[in-house]
Amino acid sequence: MISVRGPLLWALIAFMFGCAVAAYKGIHLAGVQHTEKTERFTNLAERVVSQLKMRMQTYEYGLRGARGAVITAGVDGITREKFIAYSQSRDLDREFPGSRGYGFIRKVRPDEEASFLQAARRDGKPDFQIRQLTPHDGERLVIQYIEPEANNREAVGLDIASETNRRQAALVAMRDSTPILTRPITLVQASGKVKRGFLFLIPLYRSGASLASPESREQAAFGLAYTPLIIDEVLADFDFHDGEFSLALYDSDVEKPDRFYTSIKADAPVVDGLLKLIPVTLYGRHWQVEIKALPYFINALNLTDPREVAGQTAAISVLVAILIYLLSRERQRRSLLAQARLAAIVESANDAIIGTTLEGIITSWNRAAEQIFGYPAEEAIGQALSCLVVPSALQSEEAEILARIERGESVSHFTTVWRRRDGSDIDVSVTISPIRAADGRMMGVAKTVRDVTEQKRSEARFRLAVEAAPTAMLMMDQAQTITLANRKAEELFGYTGEELVGMALENLIPARLRQAHVGGHVCNFLAASSARTVDPGHNLCGLRKDGSEVPVEVGLNPVETPEGNLVLASVADLSQRRQLEQQLQAALERMKLAVDAAGIGIWIWRLADNHLIWDDRMLELYGAPKALRNDFSYDFWRAHVHPDDVGYVEEKLRQHITGTGIYDPIFRAIRDDGQIRWIQAAAIVERSQDGQIAQVVGINRDITEEKEAEARILELNTNLERRVEERTAELVTINRELEAFSYSVSHDLRAPLRSVDGFSNILLKSYADQLDDAGRDYLQRMRAAAQRMGLLIDDLLALSRITRTELAPEDLDLSALVEEVITQLREADPERQVEIRIQPEIRAWGDTRLVRIALDNLLGNAWKFTSKKAEACIEFGQEEHESRRAFFVRDNGAGFDMAYAQKLFGAFQRLHQVKEFPGTGIGLATVQRVVRKHGGEVWATGKVGHGAVFHFTLNR
Repeated sequence: MISVRGPLLWALIAFMFGCAVAAYKGIHLAGVQHTEKTERFTNLAERVVSQLKMRMQTYEYGLRGARGAVITAGVDGITREKFIAYSQSRDLDREFPGSRGYGFIRKVRPDEEASFLQAARRDGKPDFQIRQLTPHDGERLVIQYIEPEANNREAVGLDIASETNRRQAALVAMRDSTPILTRPITLVQASGKVKRGFLFLIPLYRSGASLASPESREQAAFGLAYTPLIIDEVLADFDFHDGEFSLALYDSDVEKPDRFYTSIKADAPVVDGLLKLIPVTLYGRHWQVEIKALPYFINALNLTDPREVAGQTAAISVLVAILIYLLSRERQRRSLLAQARLAAIVESANDAIIGTTLEGIITSWNRAAEQIFGYPAEEAIGQALSCLVVPSALQSEEAEILARIERGESVSHFTTVWRRRDGSDIDVSVTISPIRAADGRMMGVAKTVRDVTEQKRSEARFRLAVEAAPTAMLMMDQAQTITLANRKAEELFGYTGEELVGMALENLIPARLRQAHVGGHVCNFLAASSARTVDPGHNLCGLRKDGSEVPVEVGLNPVETPEGNLVLASVADLSQRRQLEQQLQAALERMKLAVDAAGIGIWIWRLADNHLIWDDRMLELYGAPKALRNDFSYDFWRAHVHPDDVGYVEEKLRQHITGTGIYDPIFRAIRDDGQIRWIQAAAIVERSQDGQIAQVVGINRDITEEKEAEARILELNTNLERRVEERTAELVTINRELEAFSYSVSHDLRAPLRSVDGFSNILLKSYADQLDDAGRDYLQRMRAAAQRMGLLIDDLLALSRITRTELAPEDLDLSALVEEVITQLREADPERQVEIRIQPEIRAWGDTRLVRIALDNLLGNAWKFTSKKAEACIEFGQEEHESRRAFFVRDNGAGFDMAYAQKLFGAFQRLHQVKEFPGTGIGLATVQRVVRKHGGEVWATGKVGHGAVFHFTLNR
């Protein structure tokens, strides 16, 4: 009698092993499929958001076209007839599907309302009325035209400023000069679509108006081009990929996101957790796009059910267990059972097993072949394999393989591309075995076909991961020849990728280390492959192409591939780490010196046993004996804190431990000898691996001397404030005296000068015949001196007034000011022929009167010092100087010696004789004061006989 214990044991072991394999394959396949579903859904979500943005951008193009039509006609030239003509020139349904039309909104002041209504009624709309959703007294924003009007009749005449959302969007558009969407609203022409509509607005500005600031842009706007949108109509032809996903849109510009659009099945349950919430900013609005996968998305992936795979594998394990049992029981039936086992394996295998004749006609087609290629066995058997699954471009390859087999040649394993029933291509790995009769005669061919699409993807992802790795990565075969190298490896070793692939590993290792590394570490790894770091802690080095060495750390990992086991080496460049370690060690030494030098005491408080650990400096700070070093507790420290500070310090410590504040108190400590010292403290909390607070580490620093110095500084500051007040009073008195002096100069000195000049003139006219030439010359000199003194007094007073004048800055047209000054100079000297070059539209921010004074002096100087040039030229413009905008006045006149440039802007400083070029020497000093008063600077460059350039900047 045959014992059944042994066969049952082996059958049970085989069954348990098969169940373990089934569970592993099911779990692994589920993980792979989840990753694929997540990646595919992420790509789908990105395409959906891109499609949404492109759809909204289409309407922007339409807005810009409508705006162009209005601008072309002009603010007062646009009419209903012209707008209709423009609208009819566009195919709105084809160009802008989902838009209700395009229109024009005119800005109307309340005092213009009556005249606007008259004009609108004359413009082909005799019954035109302004309608408001909510009465208001501000400017009206009236929809004057909207085409096609038949779909939007209720909107004509609506004042969109009478509703908050519409008005706010219009103001933002006008002030920012940008297209703007309103928040979700209910359009008057689609009242049944509650909060599912929008107005898409773009501003229109008057030609030539200033657009430098939001206020000026709002003032310059005369209206807006717009289009009304219904989100359901906008997305009516949206591509939902045959129901693979649902879409919901939320407006996030409110405290609670407001959902204003849902597609079909938007409220269906989430499938496999595939839900994306993507924030999108569109034309001033912040939307949240909710994309949810639907069951069709999962079905379209054609993924094999992991439970089915696990079940098939478990079924195979049952069959195997049964076969083992039967084989053990009845050896005499071994041949029959082997055939049954083979048939079961073939039918249940995950790989397609296909039998063909030598002519390529299919004779067997297992279940895996049905699943992989989509053809049932009854349809596949009897057909030519090449016609069924082999692409036309590869049929010659299939014919050659059959011919080789028929000749008795062996065909090695190969990878190729075959085709499924649905026309899609699939990467397959094919192993070919001949089928022979008992007499050895060739009967047919057996092909084992494995779907390697995922393997191909994995290999591609693996290569991308290797290439993206932050360290050098090298792949080697069993012969230690490099088969793959990433860009970091090229950078580390100095070779190109082509040079590294095919190179022996030993070429990257210094000669003195090759035996230990190549013959030791790598060989040991190949003998027992498991991830490891090679000889950690030792000084490994790599050899670069230029012969230099670099310290490295090497990690080895086994990689199983269809081509055999390979080794992936991660090579980290330790140059920077070694340098950082040295720097860290030096820093630690310096820190220790700094801590000692700064007098900082370090303490540790263990919360578990309330124990304190103090260093020598802490003992010194609190005057505690060193014998108590290891006997401190929290209460000992608390007893040494000043009673008035204990509550404050402990509260700071509690906040720090609970994570609601930081511990940085300054408090008083009472030493054992009675001295009171000021302490500055800080601390950090250290936690255990489970997140629990283990201890608090902190420092104390004695700042008593700083506190005493602070008290002295406060006392000095008090005295200083008193002295500043006294000095301010003195300066006020001096300023008053200067004003009195200016008044005296203006009134008391002018009168004697006028008398000297006047009486000298009388003498010249009335007594000229009684004076000789010398007398007349003396009187002329007296008059000239008096007049020059008068000019000096005028210039001094002007200089003084500039210093005292308060700035009234505004937007300036500098080019226009220069034009005015040049015009006055030409009128005063009409015979001069001077070429003037003025850059147009130069603007700045400054006080008009003061800047005009500076330009008068600069341009007056240029006019004066070019007077001796036959072809005089004066130029005004702006240019970049050290990342700032600088204005300049350039002339080709007398110029100056740069050695005396520092004297140019001093009062009464002159570089030319008065007889040669008249003047008082105050002009450039006046320019400098004007520029400095604006927060700018002025400088000059020149060359004798070749002119000068004066640059100046203003604060803005």
